[in-house]
Amino acid sequence: MVSTFHGLETARRGMMTQQAALYVTGHNIANANTPGYTRQRVNFEATQAYPPVGRNNAKIPGQIGTGVQAGDIQRIRDSFVDTQFRGENSKLGFWQAKAEMLTQMEDIMNEPSDTGLAKSMDEFWNSLQDLAVQPQNNGARRVVRQRGIALANTFNYMYNSLKAVQKDYRNEIDISETQINSLLRQINQLNKQIGSIEPHGYLPNDLYDERDRLVDELSSLVNIKVEVKPSGGLASANAEGLYDIYLATPQGDKLKDSDGKEIQLVNTTDGKAYGIHIKYEDRTVLDSPVSEIRFFELKETEKGFVGLADDAAADNDNATPVYELSKFSSFNTNGRLKGFIEGYGYKEGTDTKGLYNDMLSDLDKMAFTFAEQFNLVHQSGWSLNEIRDGVEHNYNFFDLGGLTADNPAGAAALIKVAQAIMDDVDNIAAAAEGNVIVGSMERTSNVDNKTVGNPSIKGIYDRTKTTPSFSDEAKEIKVELSFDETSNSWSYKFTSYKSDGTNLDISEGTIGTSGKISLYGIDIDTTLVKPKDDDSGIQTWSYTFSAEGVKSSDEAFIGNGSNALELSKVKDALLNYGGSLTNVSTFYQGMIGALGDQTSEALRMLNTSTTLKDSVEQRRMSISNVSLDEEMTNMIKFQHAYNAAARQITLVDEMLDKIINGMGLVGR
Repeated sequence: MVSTFHGLETARRGMMTQQAALYVTGHNIANANTPGYTRQRVNFEATQAYPPVGRNNAKIPGQIGTGVQAGDIQRIRDSFVDTQFRGENSKLGFWQAKAEMLTQMEDIMNEPSDTGLAKSMDEFWNSLQDLAVQPQNNGARRVVRQRGIALANTFNYMYNSLKAVQKDYRNEIDISETQINSLLRQINQLNKQIGSIEPHGYLPNDLYDERDRLVDELSSLVNIKVEVKPSGGLASANAEGLYDIYLATPQGDKLKDSDGKEIQLVNTTDGKAYGIHIKYEDRTVLDSPVSEIRFFELKETEKGFVGLADDAAADNDNATPVYELSKFSSFNTNGRLKGFIEGYGYKEGTDTKGLYNDMLSDLDKMAFTFAEQFNLVHQSGWSLNEIRDGVEHNYNFFDLGGLTADNPAGAAALIKVAQAIMDDVDNIAAAAEGNVIVGSMERTSNVDNKTVGNPSIKGIYDRTKTTPSFSDEAKEIKVELSFDETSNSWSYKFTSYKSDGTNLDISEGTIGTSGKISLYGIDIDTTLVKPKDDDSGIQTWSYTFSAEGVKSSDEAFIGNGSNALELSKVKDALLNYGGSLTNVSTFYQGMIGALGDQTSEALRMLNTSTTLKDSVEQRRMSISNVSLDEEMTNMIKFQHAYNAAARQITLVDEMLDKIINGMGLVGR
């Protein structure tokens, strides 16, 4: 027979286990609003039945249960959903960063509006047309100067504003770098704490929660892949183990460095964390592009890398990183850091790329090319002062700070109205336009249909600018360009003609590897052409123009406004804007259109990423979050079970009282 006291032990175990469940329920309720907290539950386990199997076991009809015990206190978590969440979180972080940067860029460009660059240019062109009607009017000249100042100031403002925001994002990159390294350091420390507890059979649920919260935060900055390693010892079957963390591609594969090594950010085997270091082309310059991404071992308890004094030491070529991405294109991941760098700027070979660098570069090309052509037309005309003096000074209207076509960087920041115009509006050359040539050369019948582009031609014809000079009897000049498919070389031919069509002069030769040549004041650029080369012959372009050069002072007079009209036509001139043969308005519209498309795409992807991330998060919350209604239900359930176990003890107590105090009294 089983002892009567057996019922007491069974009921005691029931009370203790239900009490533990009530305590865990209380812990869940207390942390219902704690960020990152995962609800917990007690895993009830039936204790070993009595009697156990053995030769000397008690002879009773069958085994009797001995009650219940609390096995593990386990978190309710789905690792698959966690992996999905972190992947979507990194995508969201990337598109958040891009959308934020592009939206700010749109705010600066401010198009279409009454205060943008397009409006300033329209007002400038209108003022020139007014001047063409009243060239002797001092008020009209002052309006042209003021509208030119406003246009230059708009270029300056846009450039400086974009630069300022770009430099602000340098700070965001540095903050993200610090944040990533801090998170990795904390995760590594938590790994060590968990590794010291699990082998004793315990489940450090609150440490698990904190570690997962940090990993979730890390996933918004870079895409990661988490692998679980057992901590060993007498760890419970429900123990969650230690986290090895790798940098991951958008597809979830482990990212490899330039040497083919998998980039491991947290290594549980050696107990080390490896932080990220962003190397800039020149750290002292705030807008210097990112050149490399390196990884070094992190110090355990303080900021910085092991064996390196500061960022400058980590930049040094003598420093030995654990992992290295020698070019930014190899940083194939997601997250806010990637988005910030793509916007801020990075080196790709010898080129500097990035959203802000591309926009600044386009703005520089636009400002320089437009101003250079405007100055060319301005120099071809005569100002009131030049007419009075009888001497042409060839004043520029815009000052570009000495920049050249080979390197127009900073043109939008430097452009301003030239000092001669600021000093006296009578220096505006509104009279007697010269023979300004601008456009693209025309194809002949032997140009292959698959050849892309045409050579550009611009300048003011001057027969004396090249030796030997062309005859002053020439009435027409024909320029011919030929591409020899056999030798892959360009050649030119200038021919002058009399009014009756007979030849006067010929100048011919080859064009060097630069693809550009300047003769008789005319600049020709073949770099825009991509010939279809099948080694089958020669392709030819031509352009014919009047041989009339810059008009003399006796052809210019104070009431003449023809050059002002030519100046207003610069907006329609086909010019080479960084490889695109177009006019200034169309080029600017293309810039704004491309920005609008990029912003629209970023906002669309941000909306999609937010929806997907929220969907996964809702699934995770339905599994792991604390539901107060459910916890109240559990509380009542465990309370009733506790009360029932206590009532059983009372019952057994009454049974024992009857045995002890009630039996053996008959017959006394």
